[in-house]
Amino acid sequence: MTDATAILDTRSLVDALKLVDVVREAYHIPILAVAVANFDDKPHLKATDLDQELTVFLKGTRTGEFQVAIDPPTAITAFGNSTGAATVSLDDGAAYITTSQVAVRGPKGIDLNDFPTLNTGKPAHSFTIAEGKLHEALQAVRFAISTEETRYYLNGVFLTAVDGEMALVATDGHRLARHLMDMPY
Repeated sequence: MTDATAILDTRSLVDALKLVDVVREAYHIPILAVAVANFDDKPHLKATDLDQELTVFLKGTRTGEFQVAIDPPTAITAFGNSTGAATVSLDDGAAYITTSQVAVRGPKGIDLNDFPTLNTGKPAHSFTIAEGKLHEALQAVRFAISTEETRYYLNGVFLTAVDGEMALVATDGHRLARHLMDMPY
C-alpha cells in the first residue's frame, strides 16, 4: 500500500457517489463508466457524460495527493449500509476503499490522464442561487422535463432571464413549465 490515503465519512462518500452516478450512467462509453476521485487541495469526485460534468466536493482528511477511478454502482452497493469512516488508498493504480465492514478494489488499468474533461475555463457570467430557491424552482418545472430518448435535446431545464428576472423553463414537447425565481438578472 502507499502512504497516500484519504479518510472520509462513509455516508458522505455514498451520497457523493449517488450524485455523480446520475451523470455517469447516461452513456455506455467504457472510459465514462467510472467516477474520478481527486484527493488534492479540494478533494472531489467528478463524472462526465461528455455533455455535462458534475463535481462533488468531499470533506475528510488526506495524506498525499492522488487520484483514482471508482465504479459508483459497485461502491454504492457495497457501502450502502456501512457507517463510520471509509479509507481510500491507492495501490498499484487501483483504489482500495475500506470500512470496518467492507473492502472494495476499484477498476485498475485506467489512465486517468485520458479521462475527458469539460473544463472550458472561467464562465462569462456567474451568479449565486440559494439552494432552497433552486430546489423549489426545479420541483416546479420537473413534471415537464422530457425523459424520452428520442427527445434527448429536451432532457433538462433551461435557465434564462424573463423580463429581467431569473426563470427556469422545461418542456417535453407537449407540456411547458416556467418558474420565475423572484431574483433579478
